[in-house]
Amino acid sequence: MRLTRLIAGLVVASFVIGHFLNHALGMVSIEAMDRLRLVLAAWWRSPVGSVLLYGSLLTHFALALVSLYRRSTLRMPLWEAAQIVLGLAIPPLLIVHIVGTRFTWMLLGHNIDYERIVGLLWSSEWSTFKQMALLVLVWAHFCFGLHYWLRVRAGYRRLAPSLFGVALLLPTLALLGFAQAGREASRLAADPAWLPRMMREWRAPAPAERARLDAALEATWVTLTVLIGGVFAARAAR
Repeated sequence: MRLTRLIAGLVVASFVIGHFLNHALGMVSIEAMDRLRLVLAAWWRSPVGSVLLYGSLLTHFALALVSLYRRSTLRMPLWEAAQIVLGLAIPPLLIVHIVGTRFTWMLLGHNIDYERIVGLLWSSEWSTFKQMALLVLVWAHFCFGLHYWLRVRAGYRRLAPSLFGVALLLPTLALLGFAQAGREASRLAADPAWLPRMMREWRAPAPAERARLDAALEATWVTLTVLIGGVFAARAAR
């Protein structure tokens, strides 16, 4: 079970690293972000890539809940507790993002480019904060998990300083790229012709389509709440 969870986590991590590099390109331009997005989407939105990514994501999460249930005690090292807390904090932030991007594409056939995504994420301080928090939480969870895997491996102490540098550099570049893309989106939105062009190029969901997205979001929230709450309830009953 531990090996399966590790492999699933590494698959998700490969997606996250590509996503972070995509964000980092915001320091160049939103157009550059979109060019890499199309390359990454060609794989991750393919049938094989989709099954691999979401199968790994669900497997990793499910096995984490099983592991949490099986623990004889919740006393643990601080770094391990941090990894669990971060892992449980990620899904609530991730759900809206998945529904707004992947589900919009899967259910409605709408492709949302980075110009729209960045514009929406920077449309309110709360949306901006949630995106940045999600980025930091996902990366911290990954780093704790990587440490747990490598801590007993030969040569880890020797490589640790270099790995620590990468662990700091990649999310920093992603945050800087996201911030720069936000500034570019703000400049674009200041142009009176920008909003009419957006409305022409992107068909907003019809009421029935919006209802489908809302239903998917609600179902995902309920499922997540039941799963996490069920684990702690089962532990208490045991």
